[in-house]
Amino acid sequence: MLPKEEKRKCSTFPLRTGCFPVGLARDWKVSVNEAKETVKRWYNGREEVLRWQEARKKEAQSIGCVHTLLVRARTFPSTKNATPSHRGHIERAAINTPVQGSAADVAMCAMLEISKNARLQ
Repeated sequence: MLPKEEKRKCSTFPLRTGCFPVGLARDWKVSVNEAKETVKRWYNGREEVLRWQEARKKEAQSIGCVHTLLVRARTFPSTKNATPSHRGHIERAAINTPVQGSAADVAMCAMLEISKNARLQ
């Protein structure tokens, strides 16, 4: 069981990128109810994050893909016949892809600019 302060620090990245209470409970070795409460507290005051995440889930479900900042797409299979476990995986990936994919886009652009600049090479 993680100390309270360590849980708070550890919760930011997984929650931003779509981790669900069951996964947090498993990782932290706590009850699902405690993980649910942590998730609820984390989103309190961060409603815009929750709205953005819900929009990515709907996007993956309705058009079958999500995009990074540079419009790279990640496609997903239909969620209509997916098992709850598979649907959860698709939803987490729909949230995570724009976050980490966009970070990769920014890093790629920086590397390309560095490669063009003789002084930085």
